[in-house]
Amino acid sequence: MRAVDYGGDIEPEFKFLVSAAGRHVWTALAVAGLAEALMTCGGSLVPDQSGLYGAPLPVGEATPNFLFGGPPSFFFPFWVINVLLTAVLLWGAAIWLRGTIGAGLLAAAVGVVVAYVTLFFLPGLDHRVNPLVVWGWMLVVVAAVWGGNRFRRRSRTT
Repeated sequence: MRAVDYGGDIEPEFKFLVSAAGRHVWTALAVAGLAEALMTCGGSLVPDQSGLYGAPLPVGEATPNFLFGGPPSFFFPFWVINVLLTAVLLWGAAIWLRGTIGAGLLAAAVGVVVAYVTLFFLPGLDHRVNPLVVWGWMLVVVAAVWGGNRFRRRSRTT
């Protein structure tokens, strides 16, 4: 991608931000889409105490007995809103930390799966998982991976 020329009115730092913002939109959308898809699948199997799943907004209600109770409910417009809200946060992190799509996808997938497995097997939780905890954990893991990559790249160049 090449930087957009605004006739010299913008400082070089802002030119970088303008070009980086467009470049990281697709990264943020891809990572958010994968994370929300995994959270929806995991949440429908292991919902919170009220039976709802999805974060930051609930996208459906899981059935108490998944094998014999039928499929869980699902509201697609809330899922799209979740993807967009998550993408906005990840977009800011991707610009600031210069996140890459590969590292983001891997971090989101590992973060969500590890969070569900860990919270599911912790004693005393009645096999219920708070989706906001999983969502927050995923955001932290993705930002940490992007931050680690950025500072590792920076230390190699100096």
